[in-house]
Order: sequence, then C-alpha cells, then structure tokens
Amino acid sequence: MRYYFKYGTSAKVVTAIGVIAFVCFLYGIFTMPYTFRWLIVLNAALALVFIVPILLSPVYYEVTPDGVQLRLVACSIFFPASRYEVAPEPPIWDQLTVWWLGTGGYFGYLGWFGLKGGGSCWLLLTEPKKQVLAIRDKQSKRVIYINRAN
Repeated sequence: MRYYFKYGTSAKVVTAIGVIAFVCFLYGIFTMPYTFRWLIVLNAALALVFIVPILLSPVYYEVTPDGVQLRLVACSIFFPASRYEVAPEPPIWDQLTVWWLGTGGYFGYLGWFGLKGGGSCWLLLTEPKKQVLAIRDKQSKRVIYINRAN
C-alpha cells in the first residue's frame, strides 16, 4: 500500500514564501536590462536553489517484503530489505541540532541534519513533529528518516 506525504502547516507557509520569492526572481531575470544579462551564471545557480528542493520533495513511500520504495518528484529510490532495516520511531524533531545541507521547510524538511549527542542523519520530512520511519543501513551508520503514515 502506498502512503502519501502530507505537508504540515510550517512547510506550507515556508513553501508559499519560497514560491513567491521564486516568481519575483523570475520576473527580475526577464525584465532586467540586456547589459546585466551577463549575470546568467549567477541567475542559473540561484534558480537551482529553488528548483532542486522541488525535485527532491517526497511524494509517497511503499513498504513491501522486499524493502521500501520511496518516490520523490524527480526519481524513485528503493531500499532493499537485505541491506536496510525499517523501524518506526518517535518524532526526531527535538533531536536535531545543526542544519548542514538542505531546506528548512521549503517543500518539506529535506537534507542533512546533525543530531544531539553526535552523529547526523538525512531527513525527508513534510511534517516535522510527527512520527518517523527510520531506514538504517545495516553496513554503516547511515540513517534516513521519513514521515510515518498515520
């Protein structure tokens, strides 16, 4: 069965602000004088800041005996049961310390975050204070947290 991600209020607000900023950014690019078009490389880099989180935002996940299938907007990732363990855990939000890389609410909480007591994890959360599924690599200490279906 597929479990679709739902966005929490904070993610919706930050996403709305981000989309408005992106529209303003695009308006600025297309209305700027030709003499400033040499900034196209900088503009392309800034556009990636807005586009990449959209492509990496989670759509749904599916748990099967073979593993976990995680569907993002741009791609699908399969975590085979032979290599990864999947276990429900309480909300992880209070355990986060440092935001190393990713987005803090724009199309969810995506990226690499530090944990209290050391260590780090990858997050793909749309509702930060809900229960999560921990996908742990059996061969290393890598862990990925996604929102758990209610």
